[in-house]
Amino acid sequence: MKTNPTGISGIATLVILAASSWTLIAASIPSHASVLNFGVEQPLGRSNKNPAAPFLRFGPDGRLYAIWTEADDRSALQANPAHQHESTMKRAPSPMRVAVLSSSGDDGKSWSPPKQVNTSVEAVQGDENGPKVAFNADKKAFVAWSIPGEKGDITRANIRFATEDGKGGFTPARTLNEIKDTARFPIIESTPENTMLVAWIDRRVDNPIPRSLYLMRLKPTGEELTKSYKVGDGLCECCRLGISFADNGKTVYMVDRQVSEKQIRNHVLRKSTDGGSTFSAPVEIADDGWQVPTCPHSGPSIGRDALAISIRLGLHLAARRQKPVSIMPFRKMGAGPLVQNNPFTLTPPPKFST
Repeated sequence: MKTNPTGISGIATLVILAASSWTLIAASIPSHASVLNFGVEQPLGRSNKNPAAPFLRFGPDGRLYAIWTEADDRSALQANPAHQHESTMKRAPSPMRVAVLSSSGDDGKSWSPPKQVNTSVEAVQGDENGPKVAFNADKKAFVAWSIPGEKGDITRANIRFATEDGKGGFTPARTLNEIKDTARFPIIESTPENTMLVAWIDRRVDNPIPRSLYLMRLKPTGEELTKSYKVGDGLCECCRLGISFADNGKTVYMVDRQVSEKQIRNHVLRKSTDGGSTFSAPVEIADDGWQVPTCPHSGPSIGRDALAISIRLGLHLAARRQKPVSIMPFRKMGAGPLVQNNPFTLTPPPKFST
């Protein structure tokens, strides 16, 4: 969709919403803005399997695909002590889950029978850390997800990967991170070169250093094209990542949440001009003054249309708020607030060129 809800030529919309445990409050929308109309709500997944963590994207065949997690019936028959958290950790054991993939050819009105991706009994993670799917030019699905580490610690996890096997199923899953129990929050995207780019948050260098950003490239067959390699530092431990491409894959944009020495957690944009081999220093998208010793939960997402890059930022507040945070236009040369009287002080980031 190539609509321009701001009505300003050459500007994509950056929306920041405040959310609490009870409600999600949308910011004020200009009267001239286009309105999104949604059809009747359709169930996705089997309700008796507690479906969760859905992720949607269109495939190259024009169908709408969804991947999510469901309870694993096999977990009651095959206990896996490796996924029980250590007694010193104040977390319940991670439930055994499966990743399932389905598609729709009628805009979500009906869905194909869910196809199970992982064959192992494992605790596929959910929320923002849920499974992700991408497709190459050959219409083959590639899936990445995270499972707790050897001692059941979800913060010391592993990235799992599988691809369609051409026989109606998926290849046996394998772990992508070479150093075990160090990786989580994977994202996978198809590049214009028909390779796959996988990114994750890595903790192979542990506290007190913030987490690192690692990438890995895969061949169209799913085999490794590169080993994992580091492209950034200072990441928040549990916020999603975002990737977008331009210039036929030569330019790669990534967004993540950074943690400063003062525990201020702001979203940043990274840019690569060599296809993702190296990235320039991160640029803050906005300085919200979000100073907390733990993760604010929601990371940024990024997409590109015919006009510009669009970034969505998610914030979760510790208390209920009744005011919008902000709606900001993200221009090719910086950003600035449109809605005032917000509970945060927003500082326009340094100007940069996309």
